[in-house]
Amino acid sequence: MVREFADRPPQAVDKSFTAGLRQSHCDVVYRIALRAGRGGPLFVPFEHKSAPDAGVLLQLLGYQQAIWERYAKADGQGGLELPLVVPVVAYNGPRRW
Repeated sequence: MVREFADRPPQAVDKSFTAGLRQSHCDVVYRIALRAGRGGPLFVPFEHKSAPDAGVLLQLLGYQQAIWERYAKADGQGGLELPLVVPVVAYNGPRRW
């Protein structure tokens, strides 16, 4: 997969999302360009947790949906071709999760 990345460095993008009436934000979201003809881009939202969180999967799914909605709106195609989103969770809490 890494060999498909373009030669440009990843770009940090707006990390705030609005889901319904609730405002949330991911710790950081990167947009990675892919080589020409390979589709893309690839979005990588990073979320940090210092304690176990049973709701993290739904949280990441919400980020993924928000990224797709924002991309579809900006792309003007109405979501016909959605980018790949690979969420990453970093955990460093004192107990095993």
